[in-house]
Amino acid sequence: MVYVVLATLPIVLLELLIDDRTVRVAPLLILLPAFPAAVGTVRQTACAVGWMLAVLTAVLIARPLPSSSDYVVVLLLAVVLGVLCVLTCRWRVRRERELLRTRSAAVALQRQMLRPLPVLTDRVVVDGAYQPVETDRLVGGDVYEVAASPYGTRLLFGDVQGKGLRAIGAAFAVLSAFREAAQREPTLTALVDDLEQAVVRHNAFVRQTGEPEQFVTALVLGIDTATETQAVNCGYPPPHLLGSGPVAPVELGD
Repeated sequence: MVYVVLATLPIVLLELLIDDRTVRVAPLLILLPAFPAAVGTVRQTACAVGWMLAVLTAVLIARPLPSSSDYVVVLLLAVVLGVLCVLTCRWRVRRERELLRTRSAAVALQRQMLRPLPVLTDRVVVDGAYQPVETDRLVGGDVYEVAASPYGTRLLFGDVQGKGLRAIGAAFAVLSAFREAAQREPTLTALVDDLEQAVVRHNAFVRQTGEPEQFVTALVLGIDTATETQAVNCGYPPPHLLGSGPVAPVELGD
């Protein structure tokens, strides 16, 4: 509301300073409620409309228009645009609330899927931070899981194609398959095969609902009592080794 008042002052001053009666800038006041309608609340927009109508009426009284029909046109246009600004603001606020509720539900669902960090097993401490690249996207397609199995600690880092609720379905399919196969499969390659089949089954299901198929990139690690760590990379960024020297990606070969 303060910005609307501040924007009013130069328009009013310019209107009063112009000597030519044929040049009028006061009608520009009808555009002021558009600013709170775009970023403010419905109450702020309504207050801006009332302020605009009051100032516009006062300016037109101080500097009359050439004819009475001009008064009707200008004031009618101001009222119509003011009502449209209020209605637009109301629609925008309602839309933002709906998106916030949907996003909050998606975030709660994702928190139930992904266990909180750090995760501790008998051999590994897994820690990190989850931060979507897009600030307006609280739910991303990244997933992770840690499983302490009879064959050592298995770790999954994945990225589902897409964002939001649509990505959560594929993420849940991969996480469920990993949690089960990590306890059953003795080798990482067999574990990855199970993950692949889970994505294939998920895509077969979404095809029936008319949704597009999705792919998942993943990095699966296996850590046991051996001195080497096993890894299978399925299109995911390569793992990096942290040591006393420079941090560098680890080439896994074929």
